[in-house]
Amino acid sequence: MSKHDDSLDDYIGYRIFEDSMKGSGSKPPKKNTGCGCGTWTVLICIVIIVLFL
Repeated sequence: MSKHDDSLDDYIGYRIFEDSMKGSGSKPPKKNTGCGCGTWTVLICIVIIVLFL
């Protein structure tokens, strides 16, 4: 078997998994992207309050 065949098998397996997740109603786990906009806003407000009081 060549590397191309292995990667094709992996891709087909991934597509089957992805399709089965869509049909089951559950979603694949979401990747953690870090702090959101609200978190940064709160942190900046706290820093401003501490600096100016």
